[in-house]
Amino acid sequence: MKKSDEYHRAWGGNNETGKVISSEIIQRVKPHIVNLNNGRLSSDGIVTTNELDLSYIFDVRLKDEIEKSQMFGKPCRIVIYAHGGLVSESSGIKVAAKHVDWWLRNGIYPIYFTWETGLIGALSTILRECSSELGLSGRRDLWDHTTDPLIELAGRALGTAKIWSAMKRSAERGVQPGGGALEVASRLSALAAEYPGSLELHAIGHSAGANFHAEFLRALAAESNIEIKTLHLLAPAINIAVFKKNLLPLIAENRIALLRIFSMNERLEREDTCGVIYRKSLLYFVASACEERRGEPILGLEESVRGDRELIQLFGLDGAQPKKRAKCEIVLSSTSAKEGLRASQAETHGGFDDDPSTMNAVMRSVLEKDDGENLDQSFPNEQLQNDGRSIAEETLIDWPDALGFIRRRTLEVAEKKTIITQQASDILSTPKMKNSIKRALCVGIDGYKTKPLRYCVADAKKWDEELSSLGFDVLKLHDDEASRDRILDELAAMVKRSSPGDVLVFQYAGHGVLSPYADLDPATADDNAIVPIDGETGQLIFDYEMRHLFGNLPEMVNLTCFMDCCHSETNTRQYHVSAAGANAWLASGRDNLSSTKASQETYIGGRFIDPTSAMRDAFERRSAKRALERKVSGSSVSRSQSENLSAEAMENVSFAACQDRQVAYELDGSGRYTNHAISILKNNFGSGITNRQFHEMVKNEFIQSGFTLQIPALDCKSSYLDRVFLKSMVG
Repeated sequence: MKKSDEYHRAWGGNNETGKVISSEIIQRVKPHIVNLNNGRLSSDGIVTTNELDLSYIFDVRLKDEIEKSQMFGKPCRIVIYAHGGLVSESSGIKVAAKHVDWWLRNGIYPIYFTWETGLIGALSTILRECSSELGLSGRRDLWDHTTDPLIELAGRALGTAKIWSAMKRSAERGVQPGGGALEVASRLSALAAEYPGSLELHAIGHSAGANFHAEFLRALAAESNIEIKTLHLLAPAINIAVFKKNLLPLIAENRIALLRIFSMNERLEREDTCGVIYRKSLLYFVASACEERRGEPILGLEESVRGDRELIQLFGLDGAQPKKRAKCEIVLSSTSAKEGLRASQAETHGGFDDDPSTMNAVMRSVLEKDDGENLDQSFPNEQLQNDGRSIAEETLIDWPDALGFIRRRTLEVAEKKTIITQQASDILSTPKMKNSIKRALCVGIDGYKTKPLRYCVADAKKWDEELSSLGFDVLKLHDDEASRDRILDELAAMVKRSSPGDVLVFQYAGHGVLSPYADLDPATADDNAIVPIDGETGQLIFDYEMRHLFGNLPEMVNLTCFMDCCHSETNTRQYHVSAAGANAWLASGRDNLSSTKASQETYIGGRFIDPTSAMRDAFERRSAKRALERKVSGSSVSRSQSENLSAEAMENVSFAACQDRQVAYELDGSGRYTNHAISILKNNFGSGITNRQFHEMVKNEFIQSGFTLQIPALDCKSSYLDRVFLKSMVG
């Protein structure tokens, strides 16, 4: 199958129904989606949502996020997102897929309502009938003054107002007894009561998503005393009367602390199009053809806002300050500023959730960052690239077969842009052979609460400096940044982005642990693991998780790990001894080490941490939650002794600071292993030394220093021992 075919199969662009989305994408976004059909939890469709799914989101994922946030003394930030009403289920999922990773990397847990309204099929059929009746063929002449009014009148005669009203009723039904949105509001209320002061809620509504939030936020306010920290409305397709009835009282009562609207200025609204039929933005069509009263003022239209005295005062458009009871602002694109809290470069109704300026502005508000402060992760210019095309280049609307020519026209334009761009790239790129890419993830953690370390962040910085000098693109995670989810996400992304010839490095300096308790399979009751900053809440990264992750490495990619922590020899594969043996060692082994280390040179510290009772309890809770996760996903996968746990099954090379039953030590501002390894790397990189030779050189440094408590290890398949150290496997 060609890449372009894979792309279309993944995103519904090459099939009759437009509803095929890859299982990989579904699995990734499912913990962040609440799918509704006419207001009720959806039991069919691409992504279903039932009570069990909600339990996993609220009782597993969100409680984990809250506990991690509490450990750092921060609020758990949750974003509730509602897409537009003229978006099919598949497009709603695509919107979530574009955003989810970005929110998570900024420490925010997103929940996306994908609400199937049925509007798209009916409305597109009406537009098609209108164009057929009027003999329209896509020409551009006096559309604004002749054709658009006819489209509006014909659409109204064919029932667009009834369809739009049904969409609104779908949002209303969601917050009535038995409604899926009401269930979410109840669960959020219960979570806030269980963890008082630990939740921070934010809401975003795009287009008709403003109508959804007009119902949902009012229901949430009735369920609990939760404050909505920010409400962002992007090109809101809500009439002003409904806004004043449902949302304005919440603003006046300080239930919504900040309202910021992003929409286009009047000129851009009139230059936008709805498909290739209606020659103004969707908001004009809503006002003139969909609302019960023709010409109903719409909150997202500049001319409607400026025609309302109360809104002029509310948003400070008369030059006066907005009302003190709440902060309300409106940002009209496109702004002169491209970055900041009040920046937007969107130039189409459907373009706001793809516009980096707008989305970064929303993120700044959620994180309470001023214009001069950097975001941890800025919004990517192109999301989920596949075969050179981003999702942003597709039409926002999934037109069904009746209006397939609209979709084809949009994609033809995008295809031409892609071809032109590729041709220019081919001309400029010489030679055309792919260059090897070098990427590294460097992790250092000192700031543990139970047993802080001193020099792990310093080690990560040393590796960063040295690898950068060798041409590696280095991503750094220090202390609070280095959570379990963030480390695993960045490792998975690095592996997934790699291709034959690339050279990857994962460096870790922090605590290691030998766990004497069972996870999923009692037969393999012991594991070694690294300890992320949130490890004391049970968020460890186990050896078998590393093995599965690195098992996805593409062929001919060189991945090398440098693990400066205790029990590290096989912590990217699997340590496998009896549980009794592990328990016995944990009970006595470190006492023996402590009695002998005094005879060595001055001791600074060991990078081990015993599993505390709190860690054990947290891990047991996580094990139960993982069982629920497997039940939700329908997976019965667990660790098994039948798996190939030998080094010969490894795809990566792992240099370890010590053996599995040993402790890694610090001395003189650095980890002992890092100190020696960096020195050898500086003096020998590019000389053609093999992995085996690099390891022997580092080990000899320990022997010559007379420090025998810690013996470095090399773990990899035998054929990789004599592979050239940190060298591309291609060319």
